[in-house]
Amino acid sequence: MLKGDRERRRPTARRLFARAKQTLVKLEGEKLRLTVKPGEYVYLDLSKRYFPLPGEVSSAGLGEPILTPEKVHLPVHYKDDAQGGNPSVAWDFNLLSLDGYSPETGWIR
Repeated sequence: MLKGDRERRRPTARRLFARAKQTLVKLEGEKLRLTVKPGEYVYLDLSKRYFPLPGEVSSAGLGEPILTPEKVHLPVHYKDDAQGGNPSVAWDFNLLSLDGYSPETGWIR
């Protein structure tokens, strides 16, 4: 490019989205408040949703919303209580072995 063999093209955005940080988001009743600048906010109405919010369900958390030109993707995190009492196992995949650990049963080899 510096020698004149190639032309420089300007960069273009292929997927338009913005992710709001967790610290800039606050849930106020039925509205989600996003901080744009200090003292300036954008409110999103969540009254027509089909899922429960963290205030309505115990042991849940609100994730970082992702804003696109058409939609707002709002992740809602639930704790492991939603498993229905099924025990969980942590698995470790090594080169020659497969090891697991469960609090109820101990080590599984």
